[in-house]
Amino acid sequence: MPFIADDQIVAQVARLMTMWNDAVGSDAKMRATASGISSAAGLNDLQQAISNPSLIERPWKMLAAVALRANQTGDPGLAARIFGFTHFWSTQIAPQLRPADWFDMRLDKVPPILETEIASIAIGSLRQLAADQVIFGNATGSMTAGDLKLAAANVLVRAQSQGVPVSDTAMAQARGVLGSSEP
Repeated sequence: MPFIADDQIVAQVARLMTMWNDAVGSDAKMRATASGISSAAGLNDLQQAISNPSLIERPWKMLAAVALRANQTGDPGLAARIFGFTHFWSTQIAPQLRPADWFDMRLDKVPPILETEIASIAIGSLRQLAADQVIFGNATGSMTAGDLKLAAANVLVRAQSQGVPVSDTAMAQARGVLGSSEP
């Protein structure tokens, strides 16, 4: 079932992305942000997931829907932040998760098809932003639109090579970023 992102959800996700930016260095804040994302998507406890395992993907579906809405309403920064969060979660957080972590956060690994969808939405948004525009930044460093544009392009190329469907438009944008016209 598709997730519909209304104005309230978009605003809530925007606040959660700011909360994520501020969570660096604090495991408790990171967990609270992840839990907030799950709750915003309607996934509040383990019993729900046991009754309906498809709910585990709901937070990622929500983020994809909000990224799309942000892109459509002229907020490329929010779409970029959602991809930045998703990419960081996939590469830095999810590989370290243990089963008990799920009880706290209710946020699992990003399903490849949803990671690809979010990257496909974000690459267009990221191309609208200056490469040096900071998407996430704090005392530990920053992620710029240029960094994330390259990451999104790599996610899309990898996804296609693994058999995950990628739209022709997103793939062309990814190749443009990577400077390649090869299929």
